[in-house]
Amino acid sequence: MALRVEIVDSLDSLLEPLAELLRTPTGALLMPELVAIPAIGVRLWLAEELARRLGTSGVSSSDGITTNIEFVFIGGLIGRA
Repeated sequence: MALRVEIVDSLDSLLEPLAELLRTPTGALLMPELVAIPAIGVRLWLAEELARRLGTSGVSSSDGITTNIEFVFIGGLIGRA
C-alpha cells in the first residue's frame, strides 16, 4: 500500500489528478482506495464529480459510479496509520 499526499488550495485542482490516479488499477482489486476528506460535504461533492469523470461517456455525462473508494476523515486516516 502506497501513501500519496497532495496539498491543494482548491478542490478543483485536486479533482483531475485524483480521477487519473483512480483510473489506474492498483493490483489489489478487493482493497478499497482510501481518500481522506476534511468534511462530509467534500465527500458528497467528490463522489459525484469522480463519478462523472470515471464514467464511460466522459466528463459531462453522469453515467459513472464511485465504487471501491472509502472516504475517511483525516483523523481516521491518522488513526489507521
